Amino acid sequence: MGSPDAEGERPERGRSADGSEGTDPRRYRRALLVEKIAIAVSALVVALPLGYAIWQLLAVPAAGAPQATIVGTDPTMDGGVALTVRLENPRDRGLERTGVRIACREPPIEVPSEDVPARETGTTTVRCPPGTDRPRVTVAYWIEA
Repeated sequence: MGSPDAEGERPERGRSADGSEGTDPRRYRRALLVEKIAIAVSALVVALPLGYAIWQLLAVPAAGAPQATIVGTDPTMDGGVALTVRLENPRDRGLERTGVRIACREPPIEVPSEDVPARETGTTTVRCPPGTDRPRVTVAYWIEA
């Protein structure tokens, strides 16, 4: 059980080392500290995997889809529009083939592209016919290398 005190007697249960009734303040503070540490460790065990998952969702744009955007427009002599289209591959892997759909008229045209390196961009110019007022571009498909 306990060790003998200065007078050779063992303290009773429920009594502190000085013989007073109740809880020893040092033991109580120590217990509170241990409890706070356990709560902090538990919170970390829950928060770290959750934070890591959120970070992976937000901080890894390299897994995103290739993007096509119009970066320039120039009028042509016949009243049409010359579009400068940029294809961006943010992925960690290159693309074997891609198709960019350009909606100048109905039906839209598709411009194929081959061997787009990882994390690279490329541009091309496409001529839209007269009467094109709001051209749109999208990536129709891509095949990873």
